[in-house]
Amino acid sequence: MFLFSFKKIFRFKSERGIKMIELQNINKRFGDNVIFENLSLRIENGKKYIIIGDNGVGKSLLLKIMVGYSKVQNGKVIIDGEVLGEKFDFMPDCGVSIDAPQFIDSLSGLDNLLEIAKILKIADKNHIIELAKVLNLYNDLHKKYKTYSLGMRQKMRIIQAMMESPRILILDEPFDALDDMSKIA
Repeated sequence: MFLFSFKKIFRFKSERGIKMIELQNINKRFGDNVIFENLSLRIENGKKYIIIGDNGVGKSLLLKIMVGYSKVQNGKVIIDGEVLGEKFDFMPDCGVSIDAPQFIDSLSGLDNLLEIAKILKIADKNHIIELAKVLNLYNDLHKKYKTYSLGMRQKMRIIQAMMESPRILILDEPFDALDDMSKIA
């Protein structure tokens, strides 16, 4: 299942899991700067969504609110009838790549991903390698992360979000800096 932002296109589909994400009367501000005021949104399983807006209007922030990375002043995020922040603080079983995650420059791409995989102990080396092959990063996994191009770093972000086979995948601008072949994958 995918819920991602690429030029703000959202696809939400799940056969086993979350059926609906709902935002009810969300208010978010930074000081006097109002980002969202009484925003309500319902994302249902199996439908496609497009969010269009200029830079800086809050599209990425909206994703952060949905997954629990950013709290709101008022309103609720409801995932399958459960209010985010009550039963769980973050959207469960969700792979997320919003903003650039920090990888360790002195480690190889593979070693970075293996370190992350140790956290929940779900992903294994073989699965990470298969994802790298799909995204045309396999031949570069042994290189130090600090030598990676922007496109290679983007592929690392995508692999990191996908490597635990989450029910929901939320990627903000996933095709930035990717070559055409990787976009097809």
